[in-house]
Amino acid sequence: MGWTLLNLQLTRVTASPFPGSERTGFWIAGFAGGGNTSVSAKGIYQQSCCNLIHAVRQQCRVTAQGRWRVVWRVLKFAVFFSACMTVGAADRATDESAIRDLVGSRQQQAWNQHNARAYAALFAEDGDVVNVVAWWWKGRTEIESNLTRMFANIFRESTLTFRQVDVRFLTPDVAIAHARWTMTGARMPPGLPEPREGLQTLTVQKRNGEWLIAAFHNTNYVPPPPTAAGKK
Repeated sequence: MGWTLLNLQLTRVTASPFPGSERTGFWIAGFAGGGNTSVSAKGIYQQSCCNLIHAVRQQCRVTAQGRWRVVWRVLKFAVFFSACMTVGAADRATDESAIRDLVGSRQQQAWNQHNARAYAALFAEDGDVVNVVAWWWKGRTEIESNLTRMFANIFRESTLTFRQVDVRFLTPDVAIAHARWTMTGARMPPGLPEPREGLQTLTVQKRNGEWLIAAFHNTNYVPPPPTAAGKK
């Protein structure tokens, strides 16, 4: 992830790009990279280098020594910026792993232990839950209270399993997660649908270095009719 290799190619040219200099010189030919670095980060990088190159054009003089000094400064700047981007990409990977652990592993573990307190602790103090029948629980205390009652009856023998967790960052400290789940063992009263398979949509936020669920919405999966477009 990120720009794992910086390709800064110095190409010999017959006409120097530095106004007023000798006909031979060096020019930065281009930039190349790979991975999942965000478009905005690449844009900042390219724009910063363009700004630096513009300054080079304005300030460089006719001597070869002057040109080499400026080229060396450009290279040092590029290497430093590339290292910063690599660190940022590593931080993003760490955060994504923490979110997957929160949404998938820890949520599944707390549910299957029927531990309402541990489950509620995955949420921010002011976190919200909207379940598959649109019951809206506001705050960690209310989440724990409602689940305590439900783990004692309708979900007493339930087992929750996550099959897929996707993460998309909105900002460095806010992300949306979608989690596909299946459930067995729920004993619903008449009139309520049995939760067997569905999709969670969660807004997660990093607070004081810890990722927590800020908002949670759950949906039961219903197979589309044969004529409906799209896939599950």
